[in-house]
Amino acid sequence: MATADHVYAVVEATLAADHPTQLVIDLTAVTFLDCAGIRALISAQRAASDRATNLRVVGASRHIQRVLHLTGVQDLLAGTNPEL
Repeated sequence: MATADHVYAVVEATLAADHPTQLVIDLTAVTFLDCAGIRALISAQRAASDRATNLRVVGASRHIQRVLHLTGVQDLLAGTNPEL
């Protein structure tokens, strides 16, 4: 919750400035994911898709993977993301 807005702002800034073909979000250090974090990931996925950028989320712990699975976000992100 404390960093979700910052994460999305960085994603937006990166997409706007660098126009990458691929963007990787590494969740290795994430120990807790609430609705704010889920919203940030969904928003990042949409923003990346709008700019034809492949968004990959990597490094999610089992606990975080379970949260993503239970909320359906894993399915949204898994289309181009074999790590989830």
